[in-house]
Amino acid sequence: MKLLIFLAMFLGSSFIAEAQDQVRQDETRFTGNQFYAEFGGPGAVFSANFDFRFSRAQQGLGLGLRIGMGYGIYVYGIYDRMEGMAENPLVTISYITIPVGINYVFGKTKSPHAFEIGAGATVLTRRVPLFCYDNENEAEKFGNVVGHTSFMYRRKPIDGGFTWRIGFTPMIGTSGDFYPSGAIGLGYSF
Repeated sequence: MKLLIFLAMFLGSSFIAEAQDQVRQDETRFTGNQFYAEFGGPGAVFSANFDFRFSRAQQGLGLGLRIGMGYGIYVYGIYDRMEGMAENPLVTISYITIPVGINYVFGKTKSPHAFEIGAGATVLTRRVPLFCYDNENEAEKFGNVVGHTSFMYRRKPIDGGFTWRIGFTPMIGTSGDFYPSGAIGLGYSF
């Protein structure tokens, strides 16, 4: 009889431990991290980004960090100052962008709707007369940083999968000027 009771207790405790383990795995499986491609916004023309949450318990909500790599292109004209004629009507400068920012995502835990507010900086690999009043000669120098903010609607899956975002992402230039812009992103949440 003692052996039967011991065996029942052993089996019961192993089932309980396995059930608790399953609950822990379900809680930690979806972290709210996202990988997404974004058109417009802090990455200029296009960027690939990774967004992760500092807390796993909130299913994609709360404080997080965004880092990405993008591509930008700037086209401008060069004019001969003496004659007022265009030497080379259009000059194209391409550059790599590195947007980095911190954000906070608001919403309900079991809802797919969320709102993001964030701020950060975008590093440009070349100094381009983008969001500043530098002259054309400055375009060949390296380095420029612009600030950005984000006010985005996020459609996030509850348990992971396809996600999208759209919103207002104004930029702040090196001369302190404010430039409105928008962004749309498509990605995967896991």
